[in-house]
Amino acid sequence: MKRLKLPTTMRFVCAVIVSLAVCLIYNTQGTAGNDRFSLESCDSLAAIQASDSNLGHAIRSLHSPDQATRMHAIDVLAELKDPRAVPFLINIIEYDQGELRCKAAFALGEIRDPRGIDPLIRALNDDYWVLQDDAALALGKIKSKRAVPALIQKITDIDPSLKREIAWALGEIKDPSSIDTLINALADPDVHNEAALALIKIGEPSVDYLIEALHHRENNIKTWSSQILAKMGTRKSISPLVGLLSDKDENVQRAASQALIKIQDPSSVALLIESLRNKNALKYSADTLIALDMIAVRQLITAMRDEELRNSASFVLAKIGVKTFDPLLAVIPEDNSALNSSIVKIYATVGTPLVPRLLAQLQNDNPVVRARMVEALGIIKDARAVEPLMELMTDPDHRVRAYSAQALGALGDPRAIPVLKRSLNDEYWAIRYKAAYALGQIKDPAVVQPLITALKDFDLRVQDEASWRLSQITGERLGRDYEAWKSWLQTNNQRVEY
Repeated sequence: MKRLKLPTTMRFVCAVIVSLAVCLIYNTQGTAGNDRFSLESCDSLAAIQASDSNLGHAIRSLHSPDQATRMHAIDVLAELKDPRAVPFLINIIEYDQGELRCKAAFALGEIRDPRGIDPLIRALNDDYWVLQDDAALALGKIKSKRAVPALIQKITDIDPSLKREIAWALGEIKDPSSIDTLINALADPDVHNEAALALIKIGEPSVDYLIEALHHRENNIKTWSSQILAKMGTRKSISPLVGLLSDKDENVQRAASQALIKIQDPSSVALLIESLRNKNALKYSADTLIALDMIAVRQLITAMRDEELRNSASFVLAKIGVKTFDPLLAVIPEDNSALNSSIVKIYATVGTPLVPRLLAQLQNDNPVVRARMVEALGIIKDARAVEPLMELMTDPDHRVRAYSAQALGALGDPRAIPVLKRSLNDEYWAIRYKAAYALGQIKDPAVVQPLITALKDFDLRVQDEASWRLSQITGERLGRDYEAWKSWLQTNNQRVEY
């Protein structure tokens, strides 16, 4: 059958007639849950039908006796986002019931027309809790400050779901008047996540409020405020965050430390180093500096010059580890005894990973550097150091030779016995003394004869060390008597055991 095509004008007239007829029917009979559909709305519908058939069809479907059809129509209107649908959706929220009202609230949020604000605010106090949630969401999408007082009033509601939606909405609206409310909500476990996100969205206007909240009586608020400030990365918060490292609550201390680590600002280092003096802040100040890593190293080295801070700064540098080697190495040539001793302890604490670097520096032109490298190797006791240290027993600097003898003793390797035996003839008494000490540390019968020979040394300090080591090895108490020890050795040479 051939389809009849009407002229454009005729089609327009027919559309208007059909729309008016539908309106008349619904005004006389009413619809499911909506018996207040006005003739004014009919006029709007006729105009819409004439200009936009999709929109008009969806609006007409709102008055279908079939619930599924009406719900689908609201979904279509939400997708179309056409402001002309707003009066019809408001009509549903005000006078309909059930899930249709929730869908209408959602659609108003999608359309974002300010005419929907007042009906949605009223819906916040509706008896139907699902509608309350959807109304809060819709108001967040419309982003009107006019809704803020009503949302603030409802954030203390007993319904956790509604509180979360309200916090989200306040974050979308970004009105500074909601900041205090959101900060207080940080203490509420039902909504603290959403309140934190809302404050982050509000951004810079909330910073001063959050800094003030670091001194709040509620620990949860202090903890969350620290985390939010970290997310914002604001430098203004550094000093008060460092102050929280001495808080009585460990969760607050930890949160402040994590915030400072996340902000990663070099200006925090001096404050953190100073807080190492405070025993209540020591642990988390140190943890923060360790995490800041190379950002903190140079200032920590400077802090080592302060006797009160030296141990704490050394501890942090040792925890930072291998990366501190070169910055610390640069300080050693100053030959500050206290400072260099601390550097050696740091190297020794880092331990085995530093051995290759320490060995490489045994060729350094500066004897102070060579001596301190040897000292650290003696504490670490890595077998790779034995032969390089044996070579250093002929180093031109007496301090290097002395430290090398001591380190070889700590390593206790019998391979070192010949070079240590030769060192018993060194011109410096301290090196002869160290050689006797080192021989006494090596568990080998071959050390007894050179130690007896050392009893003839003209320096009593060397004699005493040799005598003491012989007594430790043999269990005999023959003092510094060379002839007595020589006679004992002739009798017991085969019975020296370890």
